[in-house]
Amino acid sequence: MAILRMLSQLERGNKVDVRYVLDTPGPDEDIFFAADHRISTLVNWERQAKKMIAHLKTMISRYQHRLSNLSTNVSD
Repeated sequence: MAILRMLSQLERGNKVDVRYVLDTPGPDEDIFFAADHRISTLVNWERQAKKMIAHLKTMISRYQHRLSNLSTNVSD
């Protein structure tokens, strides 16, 4: 429904704030459309993915550091 809302606004020649149009259900839309927040949801998913990537990089770095310490201890 959000995409239809946006296209309807554009078809009428209205300048649209894409985020607002996609995230804001019309007064005639029922509760199922109240959660129709596509862009906000994608932005949140992107933010969460970036956090996960940073966390994984930290874990990889720690693991590699531990492996290098083990190989140094073995060669001593």
